[in-house]
Amino acid sequence: MWIKFEGLDELIKEFESVSSQKEIDKANVKIIKECAKVVEKNLKPKVHRSKDPKRSGIKGLKTGQHAADNIEISKIKNTKGIKFITVGWDQSKNEPYSYMQWEEWGNTTREPHAVLYPTIEASQEEMNRVVEAEYKNLIRNLK
Repeated sequence: MWIKFEGLDELIKEFESVSSQKEIDKANVKIIKECAKVVEKNLKPKVHRSKDPKRSGIKGLKTGQHAADNIEISKIKNTKGIKFITVGWDQSKNEPYSYMQWEEWGNTTREPHAVLYPTIEASQEEMNRVVEAEYKNLIRNLK
C-alpha cells in the first residue's frame, strides 16, 4: 500500500531547496522509520487476542505469545529507488505468525478481520504530523 502525504507539498519543496540529496535521503529514512512505529503502535490494539496464546497458532509453530505482541518492522528496503518498510508478520510457510494472513483476509471457515489497511488509513493523520514536524525541524536547522 502506498502512502501519500497530503498538504505538505510546499514544506517538502522548501526542504528540498535547502538540502542536499544526502540530507533528503537521511530525512526520508528517519520519517519512514517513525511512520512504521506509528502504524505498529496503532495496529497492536486492533489485532485479535486469544484467551490462551499457548493454544493458538499453527501446530508445530506455536510460540505461546500473541501475534499483537510480535508485530515485525522490517529494515528499510530499496526497490527501484523507492525506499519502504514492511509492518506486519512474515507470511512465509513455517513462520510462527503466518496465520495472520487468514486473520486479515479470511478463509473457508473464518470471516476476514482486516486490520492492516484500516490501521494504515487511520494512522495517516498522525504520520502527516510526523513528516511535518521532521521537515520543519530540518529546515530550521539548515537555515
